[in-house]
Amino acid sequence: MAQLKESLSTEVLDSIKSKRDEISNLVMELGQLTLKKRELKNEVSRLEEIESAIENRFDEINSEMTDILKELEAKYSKGEIDLNEGVVYYESAD
Repeated sequence: MAQLKESLSTEVLDSIKSKRDEISNLVMELGQLTLKKRELKNEVSRLEEIESAIENRFDEINSEMTDILKELEAKYSKGEIDLNEGVVYYESAD
């Protein structure tokens, strides 16, 4: 069987080349998107670690403040704190 050779039309050849180039560009864009997604996942992970540390610190501070307020409540029953003046108003036991 003899091998035959025929030239493709410029239109067909240009169409194939155009599609090939577009596919190459799309593959490159997909690669870039994949890398960007990876970077963003790493950033989200880092932010979640920071968020967790802040939440833990919030819980600690909130617990400390609750303890202080309980101590003040025991000392100054039905008292009211004025942070601006730095005083506590309370009723005497007498």
